Amino acid sequence: MLKDLLIQNLILMESCSIEWDPNLNVITGETGSGKTAILHGLRLLLGQKLDTSLIRRGASKGFVQARFEFPFPKELILLLTDAGVPFEEGSLILSREVSAEGKSKNQVNERWVSLSFLQKVGSFCIQIVDQHSCQELRHSDTQRDILDCFGSLQPSIENFSKLFTSSKELKKTLEKLQESERQKERELPFCLQQMEELNALHLKEGDEEALFQEYSNVSSAEEVSTHIDQLFELISQSPSSFLSGLQKAKALCKPFSSLHKAFQESLELLDSVSISLQEVQHLMRSALSDFDPDPKKKELLEAKLSLIDRMKKKYGSSILEWEEYRKALKEKIDLFDHLEEEKSKTELALEHTEKELTALSLELTKQRKQAAKTLEGKLKKEIQSLNMKGASLEIKIDKQARTLLGEDSVHFWLAANQGEAPSLVKDSSSGGELARLLLALKLALAEKNHTPTLIFDEIDAGVGGETSGLIGEKLKNLSSHRQIICITHFPQVACTAHKHLRVSKHTAGERTYAQVQTLDSSLRESELLRMLGGKKTLSFYEQS
Repeated sequence: MLKDLLIQNLILMESCSIEWDPNLNVITGETGSGKTAILHGLRLLLGQKLDTSLIRRGASKGFVQARFEFPFPKELILLLTDAGVPFEEGSLILSREVSAEGKSKNQVNERWVSLSFLQKVGSFCIQIVDQHSCQELRHSDTQRDILDCFGSLQPSIENFSKLFTSSKELKKTLEKLQESERQKERELPFCLQQMEELNALHLKEGDEEALFQEYSNVSSAEEVSTHIDQLFELISQSPSSFLSGLQKAKALCKPFSSLHKAFQESLELLDSVSISLQEVQHLMRSALSDFDPDPKKKELLEAKLSLIDRMKKKYGSSILEWEEYRKALKEKIDLFDHLEEEKSKTELALEHTEKELTALSLELTKQRKQAAKTLEGKLKKEIQSLNMKGASLEIKIDKQARTLLGEDSVHFWLAANQGEAPSLVKDSSSGGELARLLLALKLALAEKNHTPTLIFDEIDAGVGGETSGLIGEKLKNLSSHRQIICITHFPQVACTAHKHLRVSKHTAGERTYAQVQTLDSSLRESELLRMLGGKKTLSFYEQS
């Protein structure tokens, strides 16, 4: 439940701290006194979009903080744990600072959090019921949610939703497989042709460079052969050749090699030159074998290099890219090969899922109809006790197209007066009737709704004085299950409160200030008299 609330610089409230009763709290005050600042503050904690006009004029920022104490549901514990927010079981502090520039800083237990996270946590703490809630009650989806909550059907709905999602995924898979079948007819021959073309090359990384080198050698064979012949001629011609001269030089140095080291070193160098020239001859003879002038070989190499060039344009600029393309191509061909098998498996799984869905849908409809009968009885009793004598409510469940929540549309039909034909709540119910129906629903769902704090914002608007007294008593009864905060203009409602808060405003200098005061018995009597218009008839008043 809400233990205390701090509001700073919102609308007329400069600073306000409120402690709350665990049962029924009523807030009263003149129109325009600042009551809405409390509601706006709580809405901000629930993640409402910031309206900078809410920030008090002249202030740079506004601030709201609320402390709650209640048994945490497991979903909230999981939410806080996953986000790494520290907490003591049952204690929670939410705060939000909003600036005039439209920025927001949010905290849960003094840990900075996103606005969406604050919204999620806030939904476990407070539920606000207002005129908008009454209008929402006209919607068929809201009526179905109410029925499902009353019947505790969430586990059945979750099972159905999971299976419904699985069915949609299987249908998407089947559509993809059917599209793949159409692709197979168009693309498989071409894929096989490409795979055959890639496999026929038998190339690995570096082979292209080797082929190009071989082609260069063949292309240069005649020129290289001519140059080598000329080299041999220079090295190994007649005795007057360079080699003959080299031998004579060696003979001249040898006799004096022992006399001076210069002759010895020269002889070694001449020997080295001789050996090097012989090695040159050997290398040239060996190189000649790589320069084959065969025209057919050159033609074959040209064709292969030309093919590689064409392959580059089709499959990528490198053999590595070809391999990646080949792998993707193989996966596609494998998919085509196993397509029929996958399609049969998917069709079988979808058929099984659809049968399960149909069975679950029938069971869910049955559970809803059973819950509807019980809820009809409870609502009839509660509505009639709210000064709608002879009123009755019927909940009709009709078949609709399958959705995530089943195959049922739910509609509330209300006969507001005895003898009248029932009409759809969404079409013809008045504001007062909707308010009473909404309160009746909250009473019927008191043990099902686990939100610890319910806030009623003038839901008694549009009802008469006698009915408002009944509403007050109902709210008091409801507060034995949940903490209730009610903003009202009716003394018949206010007099039932365990705690009565009055919002008033005063001026100081040129500024207006709103303040919240907890009323004792004498001040409460004065406030009730004011709400009655000054009459001294307080026979309806009962000390709580």
